[in-house]
Amino acid sequence: MASVESRAIMQPVPRPVHISGRRLRSAEAVLAEPDPHDGRRTLLRAAPKPSRRMKAVREAPLGPALAAATGDPDEVPALLERLSALLR
Repeated sequence: MASVESRAIMQPVPRPVHISGRRLRSAEAVLAEPDPHDGRRTLLRAAPKPSRRMKAVREAPLGPALAAATGDPDEVPALLERLSALLR
């Protein structure tokens, strides 16, 4: 079984920014407006209050998502501990 670190290295490259921006706009997590200095660009800023989707994501339990991502539910407690330590 591969370690957590080796699995992290094998993850796909992040999607292009325009796709992430589109998803954030559709989730009402950000507001978009044209850049007044460069019409080719779009400026994104955080929405003043979280959308229902953002609230649902924030309130979702992390354990099942980690178990699905790692393929090994037994790794979840150690991963949660590590995340907790990183956030301190």
